[in-house]
Amino acid sequence: VGSLLVVACGSAVTSNESRLNERSTTVQPQGEPDWKNKDGVEIITWAKRPEVRKAICNTLRDAHKQGFSATSSEAFKMVAKAFELHPVEAEIVAVYAADMECPELN
Repeated sequence: VGSLLVVACGSAVTSNESRLNERSTTVQPQGEPDWKNKDGVEIITWAKRPEVRKAICNTLRDAHKQGFSATSSEAFKMVAKAFELHPVEAEIVAVYAADMECPELN
């Protein structure tokens, strides 16, 4: 089993990062993800739910309608905002959902 190291740069704190800090005591001050959604469910478990993948795809489709690629930073930001996720978490679940539920966007 491999490990993942995430390094956060910068000192700007967005309102989404503030919510992340409020939802879990495991979030580091640098705004690193805690790998759980706002309800405390592990991100990977949450993203495996078909209804969640469909909802994420709907957000990605909205991004596509606005002219953004499903794998663009703008689309990831939309997913992060819609589901109150850390940007890294949003990128992971967006790519996963797009591969599983809406491959037409890839």
